[in-house]
Amino acid sequence: MFPRQIRILLLAVTLGAFTFAGSSTADAATVIAASVQDQINQQLRDYPGGTQISPYEVAYRGGAVIMVFPEPATGRVPVTASARPEIRAGASNGVTVTLFDTVHGCPLAMFNRWYCVFQDANYGGRMLQFRDCTTAGYVNDLSDYGFQNETTSWVQTDIFPGKTVAVYDQYHSQPLWNEVSHGGTYNQSPNVGPLLNDRAWRLKCTLT
Repeated sequence: MFPRQIRILLLAVTLGAFTFAGSSTADAATVIAASVQDQINQQLRDYPGGTQISPYEVAYRGGAVIMVFPEPATGRVPVTASARPEIRAGASNGVTVTLFDTVHGCPLAMFNRWYCVFQDANYGGRMLQFRDCTTAGYVNDLSDYGFQNETTSWVQTDIFPGKTVAVYDQYHSQPLWNEVSHGGTYNQSPNVGPLLNDRAWRLKCTLT
């Protein structure tokens, strides 16, 4: 006979295993959703001023900047309208973002082509997407959203020439790299390489 403490422990483990085995797919989805929601709640606490617009997204500056959290099962941002209603739907919670398609989750819009940075290689992890670009050069500071020194891959979805996104670190005036739009196709990098990884701090988007 096992001692009483061990019998209690074995019973707890058995009940836990039974409960897990009996859990439905819906229960697992609820746990995953709660995990993503916890990340969103933390983001809004640490970087206030945003609005949650879907189960995976927080919008800042009226939708000009959107942080997208990855699905835990895949480690990548979702691309379906059910998870990100603004995709093909046109608006969510008052934030208008009319889209047609995505490149690794980075949106292709009709009038505002986006540029996105990803936390991990091969477009994994969190994604931060931007759309503002001016002839004088529009600067986005990644530290405003807790994304400084995080970027490993990127996508620039403008298929028209004349847009350059210069990416800078915290200290230098020379860009780490330039994302230049080319006619007819988007531009992307699955991995910026070991010398540039996790150094991006500012993005300056310029139209010519």
